[in-house]
This record gives sequence, C-alpha cells and structure tokens, in this order.
Amino acid sequence: MAHSSRIRTDIDLAIPSTLILNASRTKRGGSVYGIRTALLLAVIMALCFLIKYATAEDGDLKLCFPIGETLTYKLKWGLLTVGEAELTSKWIERDGRRLIALSAKAMTGNIIAKIYPVEDHIESIVDPEDFRPIVYTQRLREGNHVRHDVTRFEYDKERAICVSHIDQTTKIIRINNNIRDVLSLLYYMRSKSFGAGQRVEFQVLVDDEIFELAVEGIDYDIIKVYNAGKIKCLRVRPHAKFGGIFSRGGTVQIWFSDDRRRICTAMKGKVPMAHMRASLRNVSGPGANTWPGPEIRFDNAEVNSDD
Repeated sequence: MAHSSRIRTDIDLAIPSTLILNASRTKRGGSVYGIRTALLLAVIMALCFLIKYATAEDGDLKLCFPIGETLTYKLKWGLLTVGEAELTSKWIERDGRRLIALSAKAMTGNIIAKIYPVEDHIESIVDPEDFRPIVYTQRLREGNHVRHDVTRFEYDKERAICVSHIDQTTKIIRINNNIRDVLSLLYYMRSKSFGAGQRVEFQVLVDDEIFELAVEGIDYDIIKVYNAGKIKCLRVRPHAKFGGIFSRGGTVQIWFSDDRRRICTAMKGKVPMAHMRASLRNVSGPGANTWPGPEIRFDNAEVNSDD
C-alpha cells in the first residue's frame, strides 16, 4: 500500500499524433489519453471557479444548479468532430443517506472510434451538506488504455484511499478538509465569486495525486451558442501553475454564461499544430425552458466568437 502527500504543480499535457490530447502522466507509468482532456482539464477545472451567484433552494439545500441538469458538448479537433461529452447530476440514496451523484461522460464519434475509441465515465458522490466528495470513481477506456479507480475520502483521518481495480493496487493520499476531485469542485464552486480581473488558485485530486491549479478571469464576450442565440459570457484562462499545453506555446480559453446558472458555453485550445474546441449543444432538465434568460441575450450584438 503506497502513501503520498506530495503536491504537484506540473500536470503534463502534450499533443500526440493521434489527435488525442495527453491528459496527464501517472506514477503507475501509464499515460492517460483521451477526449476527457478537453472536458476535465479545460472545461471542468476552469469551470470550478467561475460562478458568482447562488440561486434558489432545492429542498433544504441551496444549489446554484438544478439537480437533474444535463449539459451536452460537441468536441472538435480542427474542423473534425471527434466526440461528445455530457455532464449530469441526480439525487441518490446510499446507506440510508440522500446524496448527490455528479457524472461526466465522454466518447468518440463513430468514425474516430474506429481509429481511437474513447469511452470515459467519471462519477463523484457528494454530501449535500458541505458538497465534499465521499466516493470518486473513474472508468476510462481510451484506445488500448483502460483504467478503473475508486477513491474514498476519509476526512476524519485526513486521507483518501485510491484503489485501482485494474492492477489491484491501493494508494493512500494525505488530504486536507477542503480537497475535492475535479467534478465535485466544478459544482461546488458554481456559488463562489469570480469575475473579470480575478485570479483563483486551489488544490484538487486528479487521478491519484494532488495538483495546484490557477485560473484568471479575462473579459466578457458575446458568444453564439447552438440553439440559444448570442449570449454574454465571461472568458477565462488557465495559467501556468501546471505545465504542458499552458506553458509551451499553447493557450486554453473558456467561456461561461453571465447569469445565475453560469453554464460553460465554449472552450478553445490552441497549440502549435492544432486547435480544439468544446461547444455547448444542449441544456436539458429542470430550468432548461427558461435558459438563456433575457438578461444575457444580445441577439443584435456583434459576436466575438462562435462555433
């Protein structure tokens, strides 16, 4: 059983020739590849900081997103559509407790799947009282790479126990009471203040290691969103707390609707050899028929960026 308490600041992102981004390198020696790079390391990690309003209460819990919300994204590499990603939330019952299950899925389209199949599913079960993760699970199938990890958080013992069901290993990670996985942090931070000109740093558990991340709010743009019109959005940019694409001539920018829902509408990544993009294609579930509201619709405005 391995122990770890070292905090890393050097997440390694690189572009392989297969058109799939290398998300991170683990101490187990394997490289984690896949469409989830756009989802996890750009959209999710940055989205964690960007929501500055709290909304109405759902039962006894004040939420900044409706439980049952589903966000669907189209993933592109250059002009080529390579897959789709989906974020969802729902209530569950486990061990007599009412908990929230957050889920993110990513998979390649039919053509790309014949070359490099990707089918990823991550889930974070969180306590609605403080929104800290209880169990974090990732099942990844990316080309020939397969990973199935389950991490259980034990805050009273200041540790997280990560079990790999592929190589049958267990790793103990020292944590503090405010550590979160990328998915639970995404939803938790949707009620925190963040805007243009502000910078936020935090620690997050990625795979089986703790990383430091930083994101800066840049400006407000008008973004054309599929089936939603022209939307006022906050543009943000990750900074070089972590290496790879963000420090070797590459840039990533993310846009979020400037309203109480603060939905991620688009992400663009530019590297020396290619461009990648995640674009919001559909919002479903509670409140979908009222989004976007008139306060962020600017149908006559000039578009700064579109799909």
